[in-house]
Amino acid sequence: MGNPAMVQVADELGVDLTTFSRQIRTLEGRKLLIRQVSPEDRRVNLLRLTSEGERVLDQIDRYMAGKIEQIFSFMSPFERESVIRSLALLNEAVAKAGSCCTITAEKEVACCK
Repeated sequence: MGNPAMVQVADELGVDLTTFSRQIRTLEGRKLLIRQVSPEDRRVNLLRLTSEGERVLDQIDRYMAGKIEQIFSFMSPFERESVIRSLALLNEAVAKAGSCCTITAEKEVACCK
């Protein structure tokens, strides 16, 4: 993943940069993330997980994998495969549609139709 730019991550998540910056400060305060000035462009802040941040991310990944496995355990192999195929199709369609959704000042999601 490397060290993404803070603006890039905020854009990808569809979050206002000011709001995202506050969230980043919280993660920095918890020693989960480090913000660094880019050596190529001093206007750009790069983000990097700390060792503790990596540990927490791994813990979250393991937890979510367990939950997904638990959910799938109630499905037949055919049903699991159908869900996986459907999610792949949905993911492709979302990627093709691009991001047209924005968050308004009232914290509502406004999507193009």
